[in-house]
Amino acid sequence: MPLGPTARTGPREALADSRAVLDALQGLLETDYRTGIRSMLESSGDDEWDEPTVRARLDATQAHCPPEAGILRLRAWTHDDSLAHGRALGDRLWYLHFPGNAWFQGSFEAIREDLPLARFEDVSEGVISSPEESAAAIRRMLAARRAMA
Repeated sequence: MPLGPTARTGPREALADSRAVLDALQGLLETDYRTGIRSMLESSGDDEWDEPTVRARLDATQAHCPPEAGILRLRAWTHDDSLAHGRALGDRLWYLHFPGNAWFQGSFEAIREDLPLARFEDVSEGVISSPEESAAAIRRMLAARRAMA
């Protein structure tokens, strides 16, 4: 999310728009990090994974981002306000959007309003569950950037 947890305008339907939800997630991560990560994965639209796949993703996530870092990063993100930075990037900012992600569902139009020059691209299966689709989108972005130069 380029602006921190919430957009400034529009409806507030997304899980990330609720201070109570974010506080509960913070508490869960502090109490049981893996359960908190699992909750985030399953509510982000990636709930169709089988159990071995979920466990492997949890292992990889925890190896890459241990609790000491992940908890502090969430705390910082929930207080982040990078609207001015996002706007300053103008059309150089690309936003990959997965419509099924409950954490940000309902915020998409507000984000478009907050970042009128940004480029938006839907990813059909989510950034986490479909890394090849995300990589293809990033390659398209880089090619477009090179073409503009």
